Formats: sequence, structure tokens, C-alpha cells
Amino acid sequence: MRKILQNVVLPEYGEQASAELYYRKNDISPPRYNDSGLALRFGQQADFCTFYNVFSCKKWRSFAPISGAAFRLYGTGTVRCQIFGHTEHALKIMLRDLELDLGSEVEIPLEDDEISSLAAISFRIVGCREESTLLGGAWSVEGAPKREVKLDIVITTFNREDSIQKTIEAFRNVVLPGVPDRQVHLTVVDNGETITPSVEPGIEILHNRNLGGAGGFTRGLMESLKSDRNATHVLFMDDDAACQRESILRTLAVLEYAEDDRTAVAGAMLIMSNPTVQFEKSARFYHDMSREKRTIKPIGSEIDLSYPENVIRNDLGEDGNYGAWWYFAFPVSQVKHLPFPFFVRGDDIDFSLSNDFNVVTLNGVASHCDDFSTKKNPISEYLAQRSNMALAFMHGEDDRIRRQLTRLYRRIVGFGNVFDFGMMRAAIWALEDAIAGPEAFAHLPSPKERLQQLKRLSRGGELSKSDLQSLVPVPPKKGSLVSRLFQRPQTNFSAVKDETKIGVIKTANNSHRFDTWAFQRVVLNYEDVPCVFERDQATYIELETVVNELIRTARKNRAEIRSAYLHRSGDFRTETYWQSVLGLETGD
Repeated sequence: MRKILQNVVLPEYGEQASAELYYRKNDISPPRYNDSGLALRFGQQADFCTFYNVFSCKKWRSFAPISGAAFRLYGTGTVRCQIFGHTEHALKIMLRDLELDLGSEVEIPLEDDEISSLAAISFRIVGCREESTLLGGAWSVEGAPKREVKLDIVITTFNREDSIQKTIEAFRNVVLPGVPDRQVHLTVVDNGETITPSVEPGIEILHNRNLGGAGGFTRGLMESLKSDRNATHVLFMDDDAACQRESILRTLAVLEYAEDDRTAVAGAMLIMSNPTVQFEKSARFYHDMSREKRTIKPIGSEIDLSYPENVIRNDLGEDGNYGAWWYFAFPVSQVKHLPFPFFVRGDDIDFSLSNDFNVVTLNGVASHCDDFSTKKNPISEYLAQRSNMALAFMHGEDDRIRRQLTRLYRRIVGFGNVFDFGMMRAAIWALEDAIAGPEAFAHLPSPKERLQQLKRLSRGGELSKSDLQSLVPVPPKKGSLVSRLFQRPQTNFSAVKDETKIGVIKTANNSHRFDTWAFQRVVLNYEDVPCVFERDQATYIELETVVNELIRTARKNRAEIRSAYLHRSGDFRTETYWQSVLGLETGD
């Protein structure tokens, strides 16, 4: 029995911005891509050592006992087909060089011992004689899969009718027809209750109380568990995510062949505005301080996948211990705990850690999303830092908790040192609510009042044309990191010569490294918009006093806070809890 592990993928007709994710062309005489396929005349060539078309044989062998690999192409005409092996050290070895009739359906076998030491395999085609057209191809292996997989896809949406309608149409018209035997089903959980509930073959739309992503995805998972579809796995996806059908097919193949029953698949995020750049493919949460200073480390971050060596490297090295919910497929049989009510941010981390999934990533499994890394405002700051601190208490050892408290303190002081008191307050509230314990999350699974407070926080003013003449760089602050952080702002500004100037800081992330207190105003770029912030020593001292007290309290009581999270947070990951807060007990 032969089974396809992955198909050759060509871009959709007209999709040129990210063509290098599929194939690379010769710039001197490039092939033409049209609605029929990839057309090559004599001498024209296309290289397929790309994100969607490289076969990462070492990565496959790391989680599945595959053997008997073979490759085939199909189309019209004749091409010269070259198959290459790639080592971990970026060496490229010719494995096959042959003339191939694309209409013959001939498979090219690759011996197990021939590829056992390789990291990946790729191919290149060159046009021969008459014009030829590549329509597709596949990598296959011998042997039946370990398990049958039925996949429920769950998407949570809130007031994004246009985006979700496009996603539903793509699923109905592209995904469902291309997946055999009704292996997949789509459930859209509408937290905004603005889309008409409906059920059609393969697709269901549900209204749900708005308890954020955590509430929406939990509702979808609960509906899957109680349905008669007998889904073996569930895939969580963002409502603005767009993925190739091949990503879902490749996910099914991984889950079918994986040796470990705990295997989950994390899809990479590719940034829509810069589609060849990978935001990250998974991430790792560090429980103690033995390996990494950062509590959370993204894996495969900011890699430009237009380079072949980066594509090969992308499937080498360790994966993370959790995957983000823009694309995360997991086995329902291994779900011991439902998500924790974070509202948003942190729910995906806790879910993976609590259920001990074995997370796998693979080239060609990805979703294309908007880049949210530049979204910096009090609401995003509050939600992120509240979750980060709670996760440290739930899953971190004592040294990790102390480190996270120190990092958060430095971040808060950094905002104060650039006079961004809105972000400073947001981070302080995050710390305040996190050390209140898991009940604070459970009792307010939708923190509406806090979010309204955050919306009312003042931000920086606009940069006027007249201000441009007063812009000067903010000089670095001298001294050690400790002395920079704990240095109180100057009390006598009358002698400061630069007080009429506007200090410019390129990034707020390094704000604590600059001597801002010599200026009355400083300007920062937030989401590519220059914002001007006013110096206010009284507000700074007031907020500094608050954060110092909170940090002292958190450090003093961290053992008790950690114990509360460890012993109580499980009560809020149960079906009983979620039925209550979602109003499902009474059928609401």
C-alpha cells in the first residue's frame, strides 16, 4: 500500500507575491505560470527547494517510521528532472538526473539507505524540446498509517463577518472537495452573534457568549466531543487565517503516521504583508532557569523562507512545547483539561502544557495571518502581561517566577522612563490582576470593566509639523542596568538645556536605556505612528510607588500565589465550569 505524505503545491493563479514559497524561477528565462499549471519551454527551469515543496525526510523520520519513499510528477510534455538530497550542513547532493515524461505517471523510488543521512529532498525541472506543463506531483511512502484521523476544525470569530465568510467559502469550495471521505468538518463559533446560525454538510455555525478566544475555542471543542462525528483530532484556527488545502492534508498525514499518540501539529504563521517571512512556527515555555532567561521563546522566528538554506534549516532542531491557536491540531483522546479562562493570550500555552502534547511542526503547514507583533496599546499590553505572569505562577518554578517579576518590573519602569503612563498603568493592572490568583480569571472570564478602563487611558499626542525642527536623538543613559533602572528622575529641570527639544527614541522596547529625563517631551513609534509623550514627574513617582509595592507583595507572597494557581486553576478547566459561564446548562 502506498500513501501520499505530501503533494507538490503550485501557487494560485495570479499569486505572485509569495511565489518563492512554491518554486524559484530562473530570472533570465523564467517559466510561465498560468491557470493550467507551470509551463516551461526548452531550457527554462524551476527549482522546488521551497517551503511548500521540500520533502523534510529527517523531520518525518523523527516522529514516524516511514520507509519506501517515492516521487512522481504529472502534467504534459517532457522535462529533465533532477532530485537533490540536502544534508544538515547545507551540502547539496545529486540523487537523480533523468528525462521524465510527465504524462507517464512513473514513480521514482528512493532507497531507505540512500536518504537515511539526509535532512531533506528537493527537485528541479528543466524544459526539454517542446513546451511542457507541470500540473502537480507527490511524495509517497510504503505502508499503512497507524491510525484513521477525522479532523474537526474550529474557528472563533467576533464581528468579522467579511473575513469569516471568505473562510467559509474557501472551506466549502476548496477544502471539502479535496479531502477524501469527509475527514474534516468546520465549526465556526460566533462570539459576536452577528452571523446566522446554520448547519450544512461539513459546516456548522454556532452563536456563543463572548468570552474571548478561550471561550470560543472551548465551546467548539465541547461541541466536537459531544457530536456523533467521532472526531479523533481538533484543529483550532484564527478567523483571519488563510491556509492552503495542502496544509490540512499534510496535517492529516502527520497525525495518521505519528508514532506518539500525543502528537499535535503546530502550523507556522506567515505574515500576509511580507509572505515569505515566518513570524514563528511554534514556541517554548521554560519552566525553570536552567536553559533560557526568557520565559517564552519563539521557534523559527523571523526566518526569510525565500532562501533554500533557511527552508532546510526550518525543519531542523527542536520544536516548541506549545503551538499558537492560529493553527494547532491536537488529539482529543489526550485532552485532560479544557482551556483556562484567559479571555485571550496565554490560553494556547496553558492548554498545551496542561495536556502534555508532543508538538510537531513541518514545512508546508502554515496559516497566513496579519502581523500582530506591532500591535502595541494598553489593551494588548495588559492582556499579554497578565497572561505571562499567571503562566509563570501556573507552570514555572520559583526561580522562573522571580525572573518574570523582574522582567515585568523593568518593562513597567521602561514605559515610565519614556513618559508612556498609559502603557505603564496597563502593565501595573496586569500585575495586580495576575497576583490576585486564578479566581480573578474565573470570576471575570470576560474582563469588560477592565477593558473599558484600558480604552480610556490617555496615549501620546500627535507630532505636528512645527515639532519636526525640535527633534533630536535621546542619548544613551550611562551606568549599569541596575543603576539605570533604579535611578530616580531628576528633580531640578531648570538647568536642563534640552528641555525645549523633543527626544526621539526608535523603539520603546529599549526605552530604559536612554536618558529621557533631560527632555520635556519624547516621541516613539507605535504601530508606525509617531506618538509624543509629555514628561510628568508626579505621575511617574505615583506609579513607581504603586509598582514597587506590588512587586514587594508578589515576591513576598509568591509561594502562596503559586500554590493557589496549582491547586485551584484546574477547577476552571472543567466542562462544568465552562457550561456554567457559557450559559449552556440552561440551553442559552
